[in-house]
Amino acid sequence: MARAGLERPFLLRLSGPRHWFLNGEDQPRLGERMAIGAVIQTKGGPLVVVLTRLESVSTAAGRSLQLAGLIDALDANFPSRPVVFGGDLNTGNHIGGDFRDETLFAHATARGFAVHGGPETTMTTRPSLITRWPDRAMKLDWFLTRGVTLGPVQIIPALDADGHPLSDHDLITAQLVRCDVCPKGAVSPSHASACSAPPAIA
Repeated sequence: MARAGLERPFLLRLSGPRHWFLNGEDQPRLGERMAIGAVIQTKGGPLVVVLTRLESVSTAAGRSLQLAGLIDALDANFPSRPVVFGGDLNTGNHIGGDFRDETLFAHATARGFAVHGGPETTMTTRPSLITRWPDRAMKLDWFLTRGVTLGPVQIIPALDADGHPLSDHDLITAQLVRCDVCPKGAVSPSHASACSAPPAIA
């Protein structure tokens, strides 16, 4: 769902073993990990938006490799375009639970992306009706941006009016303040224009 028109919609399959397809155990599934995205036109030019979920049953190196493949594909198909990544990056899963041990953040930064996750001590998961480990809280959900200025990230509790959980993940949201687009297509903060994309992303 989107409030703005979507152009050039795409689907990218992530690299790595097809764990859930081959060995789903109590959660057998058809298909594999993917990213979906599209281009939104703004006053500052085209903006590429991407939603993904990296593999939970993996290592830090495996998730970093998945992210690297996504960035490679975006650079090949949308060169120099501003990009907003959003999603469950499964940071900390199967490596002890600490998102700080992930190498994907360093890789993203080296490729020109800024990392946005809200307050460092605020986790993004919560106990829900489907939670298998209700005592475990993790910080899994992030925005990664390049050529885009975001306002402060907010993490909104996924609870209804009676305090019942609506999801096992809280809502992460941010204001899209500006797309930094050079007239020749290269990303450049010195040629900034206000975006006309939807005012908040989640």
